Amino acid sequence: MSPNSFHVRIPSYGRAMTINTDSFAAVLGPWRGRIDRPLQDPTAAERETPAEDPVTTADAAGETPAGSSLERPRGFDAVIGTERGRHSQVLRALGEEETARWRAERFDPEGIALWLNAGFDRGEAVDWRRAGFRPEEAAIWRAEEFHSEDAASWCAEGLSPAEASAWRAEGLSAGEAASWRAEGFDPEDVSGWRVEGFAPEEAARWRVEGFAPEEAARWRVEGFAPEEAARWRAAGHSLEQAKQRRARRLSPLAT
Repeated sequence: MSPNSFHVRIPSYGRAMTINTDSFAAVLGPWRGRIDRPLQDPTAAERETPAEDPVTTADAAGETPAGSSLERPRGFDAVIGTERGRHSQVLRALGEEETARWRAERFDPEGIALWLNAGFDRGEAVDWRRAGFRPEEAAIWRAEEFHSEDAASWCAEGLSPAEASAWRAEGLSAGEAASWRAEGFDPEDVSGWRVEGFAPEEAARWRVEGFAPEEAARWRVEGFAPEEAARWRAAGHSLEQAKQRRARRLSPLAT
């Protein structure tokens, strides 16, 4: 190895490389003093299994990991010939001034390209990333006409974009949808129950006894609980008969 070169493993790229400091001094300058690994034998570096790297995880979202002191020097990706160099064309088209604004928001070159390719401008990318979404996820939610904060609330309830869209079409919020869903209802099931004023748990009790929303509402308004109404109906009594017999303190099976 040349005295003017050193061998180092860059965690984000998962492999070792030899870098000549004479040829790349301008690019490597910001990295000097920040590499926390001692110089090592290239063969040993190649044998080593890369550990999970927080930088790699953060890179996928287009941001610098919290607490990291590593910042990629401008043009580093293109110079070392990694696949991330392909994003340099996007950055050139974007222009230095706008690129600087993205970088000020803690987007790296790959992140900038990913958000732009997904159809987001800088402000939108900031909002969606703050809400916890990656570019490809944000694009799906936005295709269903969700804003970042709304999408985050639906996502927190464990709903996919398509599911959330179906529940929202029924006029429900994320929390309401989660309550109905927890009781086993699908979006198309809840309209009748909501029109009749049933809450999710109560609707579930009537439904398990075989009542439709309108019928359940008629029995409920006369003071019957779901299980009681089911016993009268199973004995062959109509609601009116059940009311009369109950007023005479007769059981459903009394003759």
